[in-house]
Amino acid sequence: MSSSIGKPNVSKPAPAGKKPAGDKKPAGPPAAVVAEAKQVKGDAPKAAAALAKAFAAPDDAAFWLLSEVADAKLAPWILANYAAVLEACGSKKGPVKAAARAALAACVPVLPAEAAPLELPCLFKAMAVEQQWPARVAALERLTALCSLAPKQVAACLPGVVPEVTPCLWDTKKEVAAAAKAAMTACFGLCGNRDVEPVLPKLISAAVRPKEVPECVHSLAATTFVQSVDAPTLAVVVPLLSRALGERGAGATALKRQAALIICNMSKLVDDARDAAPFLPKLLPGLVKLADEMSDPEAREVCERSVELMKRLEAKCSGLAKGAEVETKVAEAFNGKVGAAAGDAAVAKAYVLDVCNALAS
Repeated sequence: MSSSIGKPNVSKPAPAGKKPAGDKKPAGPPAAVVAEAKQVKGDAPKAAAALAKAFAAPDDAAFWLLSEVADAKLAPWILANYAAVLEACGSKKGPVKAAARAALAACVPVLPAEAAPLELPCLFKAMAVEQQWPARVAALERLTALCSLAPKQVAACLPGVVPEVTPCLWDTKKEVAAAAKAAMTACFGLCGNRDVEPVLPKLISAAVRPKEVPECVHSLAATTFVQSVDAPTLAVVVPLLSRALGERGAGATALKRQAALIICNMSKLVDDARDAAPFLPKLLPGLVKLADEMSDPEAREVCERSVELMKRLEAKCSGLAKGAEVETKVAEAFNGKVGAAAGDAAVAKAYVLDVCNALAS
């Protein structure tokens, strides 16, 4: 009886002209999809109708179709299905994942910079912890790209962007954490404040490593603020200051005093109270508590001054139109001009209205 024990396991070479199984390229779009795409490509109404039908139950064929027909005229329908594309980039089904990645690659070059604020909610959903990590990385990489492609639009949205990216910095999946750090670095680079720019590397590092918060606060406290402080600047700095106000242990009193002094100095340079509005709930309650409870007289006095300045900003904000009120006015004016719409026209109308709201806010 022959035995294979001790014999080397020699695999047979692949037949000539054939690649090993592990080297297979992802299949391209099915012939039927290519044929359908040829019939509707360039005709926005027909392409929109075909996409609506395909994405009623999205599968790899739907994503391939989108990859074949995507163009600038279809931006409303691309964004209507954008979240599904991003989520499918993390699919465990190979054909679906390949088709979704092809769709994303075809869609992003045709989306205008003005649509960046409309992309962001889809990106936030895709980078959430419950999503598969390839989808999260795809969303974070797209955000990084948007910082170069639509810097003004992303900068204006930083108050909402930074809290969404921050949890990804600490993700246990190294690919997600690396993509998040790249995205946060690109976002922080949009703050546009010359006083803060020298401290940006430390701000990013402290966001990744909370133990570096005290050192970063010290560096920021040594900064002389002269430039006007706006929403992008506050979006970059407030997470650090909020964390510093909650520090405990040795040296906490001095750190809180420094944080309160930075808040005091920056508050004086806020020209438009609306820029500070998103950050008041994050800072004011902690400052009020410290002003009441701190035993150190000097630190307590700094906190009291900060509270006074922030309450002035809060009072100014109360007299200004809120975001929801602006959106209502924009919608009323827009609907009065355009009128009712249904079907594919409703998708286009919603897209235009969202872009108008983004420009008005």
